[in-house]
Amino acid sequence: GQSIGPLSTRIGRNITAYIMKRASRICVRDEESKKILRQMGVTSEIFVEMDPAFYYFSEKKAVRETTKIIQKNEHKKKKYIVVVLRSWKMETEHFTKTLSTFLDQVYEQYNLKIIPCPFQKIKGDDRTILNKIFTQTKNKKNIQLFEYDLESNGFEPLLLLFSNAQAIIGMRLHACIFAAALGIPFLPISYSQK
Repeated sequence: GQSIGPLSTRIGRNITAYIMKRASRICVRDEESKKILRQMGVTSEIFVEMDPAFYYFSEKKAVRETTKIIQKNEHKKKKYIVVVLRSWKMETEHFTKTLSTFLDQVYEQYNLKIIPCPFQKIKGDDRTILNKIFTQTKNKKNIQLFEYDLESNGFEPLLLLFSNAQAIIGMRLHACIFAAALGIPFLPISYSQK
């Protein structure tokens, strides 16, 4: 399933409608996305389904592998939280300062390391906002960037990181989905009207 929008330009709406009218199957994550496609003239059947990331955890092989990872590391719960952020056009100095202050308080009150984890490293590189926030924190020595290569290593390093965390702070939807599927407490940060 894909969320549709916001589509703020005419060309964006036209290209999306053109592609969707030719798709063999359309799955969206929410009713609002379905409504937007209908308004754009897409008449074929549109399925509202859960995000495909949930399917990973419903596959028997993935469930077995994930369960093994968690069981192998259950006694190794680490003293850290994972932070998954993204840049967006409404980002403000107030937001970055507030979040850096909050992360300082997490460290000072709970002695938890902060592990920033970029999900996207190409257009809209997550490391940009992560660096902006972490340069404002007081406790820089307790921050350790998590780098991984999804193509080479698959999801295992990410699942290990998440399954050992005390909590996840996530702006990226899939960080919150992974946390929920692994039973890790998480704090979602909304950045869009979607």
